[in-house]
Amino acid sequence: MVIWFNRTSCICGVLVLSKNVDLKNKAQGFSALKRREAGFSLLEVALALLVIGTIIAPIMAMYKAEMYGDRIANTRGKLAKIENAINQYFKAGNASYPCPASLTVGEGDPTHGEEGALCDDVMNMKLCTDNAWRADGDDGYCVTSTNPATAVVIGAVPFASLQLNQLDTIDSWGNKILYAVTQQQTVTAQFDVNDGAITARAYSSNVADSIITLTPSSDPDFFLLSHGETGVGAYTKEGNLISACGTDADSNDYRNCDYDNEFLSDVNTLGRINAAAGISTNARHLTPGARYYDDITRFQTSVPEGIWFPHKDFTDHIMTLSTRVGVGTSSPEESLDVVGNLRAEGNIKSDAMCNASNDCFDPELIVGTRAEMLCNEGGSDYKGVANLSNNRLSCITAMMGDGGGGTIPVDANGEPFVLPIGPSANEYSTVDCLATGELISGFTPSGDAICSPMP
Repeated sequence: MVIWFNRTSCICGVLVLSKNVDLKNKAQGFSALKRREAGFSLLEVALALLVIGTIIAPIMAMYKAEMYGDRIANTRGKLAKIENAINQYFKAGNASYPCPASLTVGEGDPTHGEEGALCDDVMNMKLCTDNAWRADGDDGYCVTSTNPATAVVIGAVPFASLQLNQLDTIDSWGNKILYAVTQQQTVTAQFDVNDGAITARAYSSNVADSIITLTPSSDPDFFLLSHGETGVGAYTKEGNLISACGTDADSNDYRNCDYDNEFLSDVNTLGRINAAAGISTNARHLTPGARYYDDITRFQTSVPEGIWFPHKDFTDHIMTLSTRVGVGTSSPEESLDVVGNLRAEGNIKSDAMCNASNDCFDPELIVGTRAEMLCNEGGSDYKGVANLSNNRLSCITAMMGDGGGGTIPVDANGEPFVLPIGPSANEYSTVDCLATGELISGFTPSGDAICSPMP
């Protein structure tokens, strides 16, 4: 530093020095500002990303889980809709379930969504063990056995025959929903209530996570399933196989794509299991390994009771598969239990007419045009029907004295007959309908005949 002795020069020297220091400070500040405008350092960026990731990661996990749950719920809704459509198909006059459609065809194929034509002919369907059914131009569905008692047909949901939109039969991952059905239940003449040939399986938590057989009232008639997110064994809506089924050693996913009679249910929706094997749990297990299983399933063991449906061939006939129908009662004790009056404008047909004690007689004896009903044997005059018991009727041919100044009717053999209306065998009706030119049409509670004009 230079010092001038001249006062003026000295002052000027100090000023110059101060100015130089100020310019240097400004330059350093401008440089720092330029660095800030150029962006964050790598360390700053890394720290920011770490903080953002810590915040977003659980949010993304929750979002992914919610989206996955929505897909499962959406697919379950479609399975329920398909089940309802199958039942509507049944009661619309078919009295059977539809045959599966082809898994291997897509849009543009004339058979796309149409039920197969071979379900009534087990011998002409391809066996599921024969991969020829998967080939282009083949049926696209198969049967597990040629034995009608155990045969199950496996294919796609016939959405066209069920009057469903194609999207109703595609799961949330864009794949076809599988439809397996007891072969006999697809043929009206062979349909048998509670006679499914499918075995439903489920998980039991009490026996080392073992798979057990569900024990509902009957084996399922049909089984519906989505192959889940992985799509192992699934077919796309274009009819392409996503991936092969695998084996038992790979994962539990194989159980529903090996095309046999057994299917693993993802949840025990019926709540009915083999009690000795423990409590059934959710079979879904998304951890890779032998237990991996992501299918979504639904099955039905029989047509819901109480469904009335028209006859397949006679539209004026109404039918039901219910074993008991009650009218005026919530607890019918007979096949048809009517509390109150029963009125029929026309004929009522029955093999037997019975009272509460199951004393019955053949209705043909009093209904129709049987000669016994006319009671005019040997002449043109009608004779009164005097006895209806032991499934037989008798006609009055004569009257005889009762030993007390009165008369009693006599049957065709000349033997008196007694109406059992009291503890004594001699208690009988003394009303003679023939005497007034009438016929006996019934009996009063006291046992006397009710007379009605001759027809």
